Order: sequence, then C-alpha cells, then structure tokens
Amino acid sequence: MNKIFLLLLSYFIQISTAKTQPISQIKIISIPIYTTTSVRVSCEQFDYEFNDGDKKTILLNKNADIKKINFLLLKTQLNASNAIDVRGEILLYYNLNKTKKICFDQFGIFFDGTKYFENKLLFQFLLDSHFIGY
Repeated sequence: MNKIFLLLLSYFIQISTAKTQPISQIKIISIPIYTTTSVRVSCEQFDYEFNDGDKKTILLNKNADIKKINFLLLKTQLNASNAIDVRGEILLYYNLNKTKKICFDQFGIFFDGTKYFENKLLFQFLLDSHFIGY
C-alpha cells in the first residue's frame, strides 16, 4: 500500500513541476506568412509540406524574449476553429527535457496539440520582432 502511495505521490509531483518548469529556450520555425497553398497544411504536415529552404529558424535564448513570449502565452482566448493552415511552429524547451509544440497560422490562431486559441498580442509581437513574417 505504501508503494502505491509513493508512486502516486511521485507522479503528481512530476506533473506539477513540469507545469511550473521555466522555459529554457524557444525555437521558432516559419515560412513566409502569406505563402499560398492549394490545401490546408496541418500541424503534423508542416515539416513535410515545406522543405528546409523555405523555412526560417530562429533560436531564442535571451531571457527577455523568453519571458515576453511566456507572458503573452498566458493572454490566449479559446477559439472555435477546428483547423488552421499552418505557417509555423513554436517549440518551447523546458529544463526537464520537456518540449511543447505550438503551431500557428497567418491570422494569429494557434494550436497546441489539443486546443485552438487566438492570441493577437503574441502574433503581433512575433511579427514586430521579425521572428516570423519575412
């Protein structure tokens, strides 16, 4: 009985620390925002649909940029969309070898693998900082 309790306790501790783990770096991979496609490109298809020559990759490890993006991620609004035409992805790297992938379209709609959300502030920051949009 004690072993089961300890296993459950360990599991819940891992989950809670993973949620509060700080982001150590961010990678943004994108294509030009206004690229046209004949079919909608899903998050899963993004890597296969566009070759590396079409993509721009930026690695952010400046604390100010990471803090700003992390703050803006908290400013999301759920969106009723059920599919987006992906133009890029944001990879959030955490200290515990955990990575979270968030895809985005050219209108500021994001998909984190489970839900769609709108974040115009984050999208505008990415554009203004020239991290995407070229």
